[in-house]
Amino acid sequence: MTWQTVFDVRDHFAGQASLLYLLWLPVLSYIFWRPPQRLKRHLDNAAYGKRAIDGVKYGFPILFVLSLGKIEIEQYDDWLLDGRMRSGDFAVVEGRVENFLPRRFSDDRQESFDVSGVHFIYPRPGGGQYFNQVHYQGGPIAGGEYVRIVHIGNDILRLEIAKP
Repeated sequence: MTWQTVFDVRDHFAGQASLLYLLWLPVLSYIFWRPPQRLKRHLDNAAYGKRAIDGVKYGFPILFVLSLGKIEIEQYDDWLLDGRMRSGDFAVVEGRVENFLPRRFSDDRQESFDVSGVHFIYPRPGGGQYFNQVHYQGGPIAGGEYVRIVHIGNDILRLEIAKP
């Protein structure tokens, strides 16, 4: 039996997007920290000009530091998850998808199914990098498939579907 991997959490780590984000920060810093001279002259002449320049000059570094903090937290979560996966701190379940309850477009409930007695519910409140593709949005689970799932608790780390 061959397996097709339809989801792997290691392909969705936040660090990949963070690098691209960090490459743009020096450019944005320059633009916001040193506004073009014509704009600066115009703002200096206006009644609100000094406050607007100060807001940009001092507000952007604060947003910059806060966004870096968010990136670091996401990378730390990814680092912990990667460590758990490397140490083997996960379970693998294999079997047919049973008791599939799809989420409809108008529903607020979560999608769920069972595999060999293990119950899975997704998407997680608050999102995350774990499997969260619901059926009506093109998710691969429709019920009856033979699957192999690598998981920690209810969080699906890797989903593979058997190919006949």
